[in-house]
Amino acid sequence: MGDLSVGTRVNGLFVGMVDGGTYMTNWYYTPGMSALQVSNAITYTGGSGPVSFGVQAFDIAKGGDNTTNYTVAGTYATGGLKFGLGYTSYSDYAQDINAANNPITQYAFSTDTNQFGESTNSYDGVTLKSVTGISAAYTADKYSVTAAYDVRKPTDNYNADDIKTAMLTGTYSVSPKTTLAANYSNTSGATKGSIITAMVSYAPSDALLYTFEIQNSDEKAVTNGLTGATAVGTKSVTGFAAGVIYNF
Repeated sequence: MGDLSVGTRVNGLFVGMVDGGTYMTNWYYTPGMSALQVSNAITYTGGSGPVSFGVQAFDIAKGGDNTTNYTVAGTYATGGLKFGLGYTSYSDYAQDINAANNPITQYAFSTDTNQFGESTNSYDGVTLKSVTGISAAYTADKYSVTAAYDVRKPTDNYNADDIKTAMLTGTYSVSPKTTLAANYSNTSGATKGSIITAMVSYAPSDALLYTFEIQNSDEKAVTNGLTGATAVGTKSVTGFAAGVIYNF
């Protein structure tokens, strides 16, 4: 009938079914990031044939308040093609403060954070009401291409446009041990900017992985302090990262 999981830290359903194929780096934030993991979550997944679907509740009732977030997502796969669609509704994490008999609603960030320590209901410092995403991927023997488009809607206390992010990722296996990957992301709306990331990885064994990455954040991304930008300032910035991962 499906799979049910309950845990204090589990994989995020949205990224698993919608944006997952766009993330290929180890050391840099890949633009458009959804939460790869969420806390205090209950997840149900099921499906039949080419169709898979899931529902997830996370950050459940922390602090005794009604602060539960919900995701509904699904995929359709045929041959080397895979399509994903998902929607997450965030709790407003709001508290009404009586200011001279004129209640003011204050919004707060979720206590649930992604792997970069940012609240799962935020993006570039903006508290979110929801995120909707769609993706399409094609995988062949040695390469894969994934395109995704996410729309993040700020909470009502922000007089801001939606945050729209288009992402494109490609990977190519040069050999069984060496992989090349590249990601392009463009964000518009309440915050703007483009980020390009490239990576080469080498795995001499199942337990050992070497990676080298280069990431460029354009002037708009740096000036706006876009989430994932390599640095802050007024000019385009390029960063480099090299690392080793060993699995015991």
